[in-house]
Amino acid sequence: FEWWWKEQTLSVQEQMKTLVSERRFEFVTGGWVMPDEANSDIYALEVQLDEGRAWIEEHFGLEALPKFGWSIDPFGYSPTIPYLSKKRGMEGILIQRVHYAVKKELAKRKSLEFKWRQ
Repeated sequence: FEWWWKEQTLSVQEQMKTLVSERRFEFVTGGWVMPDEANSDIYALEVQLDEGRAWIEEHFGLEALPKFGWSIDPFGYSPTIPYLSKKRGMEGILIQRVHYAVKKELAKRKSLEFKWRQ
C-alpha cells in the first residue's frame, strides 16, 4: 500500500484519508507484508507488523489501526499470529483455509466461529 500511496497525488491521498476516517475503507492486519506464518521467526513477524502499523498510524492516525486480521494462509498457520495480533489489540482474525474435515465438523457443531487458544 505504501508504494501505491507514494505514487498518488495529494488530492488522491486526501480522498483516501477521508475514506479511512469515514470508515468506508479500513486496514486489515496492518503488517508491512503478508508473512510466511508457518516458518518465520517471531521477531521477523513482530517487526513487519510494527512497521506496517507505525506507517498506518503516521499517515492515518491511531484510530485507523486495524481491529481485525486476515490470514489467507499461503503457507500454513501458526499460533504466533493470533498471539501477536492480540498483543497489538486486535479483536479477531479471519482465516481462509481449514482442512475440509475440520470445516465439516465445525459446521456440524455450528462452531465456525471459534476462539483460538494457546
